[in-house]
Amino acid sequence: MKNKGIKNDQKKNRWDCLPLPLFEGIAKVMTYGAKKYNENPDDPNWLKVKGGKNRYYAAMMRHLCSYQKGELIDTESHLKHIDHFMFNAMAFSYFVNSGDIDG
Repeated sequence: MKNKGIKNDQKKNRWDCLPLPLFEGIAKVMTYGAKKYNENPDDPNWLKVKGGKNRYYAAMMRHLCSYQKGELIDTESHLKHIDHFMFNAMAFSYFVNSGDIDG
């Protein structure tokens, strides 16, 4: 084979740079929340929280403060505070960027 393949992806997002193990912790938090709130997989509860922007920001900061104080594991979920922080940061970002008036 003499010709080299061509793939014009230089200006596209580098999804291969994302550290996938990071997302496992977020998925665990989301799974815990789905079970806790009896979530329908086709209709995620976290997207429907009224005042989501402020509420996820507050939750994000609570988990960050707990982590900063040296508490690594959340006593209710038994999951890492940093993973709760990451989920809440993602949810906060969703509401900030969605333009949802109630968010």
